[in-house]
Amino acid sequence: MKISELKKQRIIHRPTHYFDSDGNRIYEEFEYISKLNLNYKNSESERLCAKLIDLSLFFPIICFLTGTVIFSFFMSLLWVII
Repeated sequence: MKISELKKQRIIHRPTHYFDSDGNRIYEEFEYISKLNLNYKNSESERLCAKLIDLSLFFPIICFLTGTVIFSFFMSLLWVII
């Protein structure tokens, strides 16, 4: 599924200059369809897999350059987060 195909219906409550008899502000509803919705099913697992793939690419390179496994893991983890 492409990000450009994701859509979500949203409602905004805009305040008006009018008040009801109790003194409460009257709100106007504005309904629209948003073209981008990043909260779709399985998005967390896809992002985690992408981070693991990035980690698997950085770790061997840093391990080869430094020679220490623990330092290489933490440095590659830091690079993936950044």
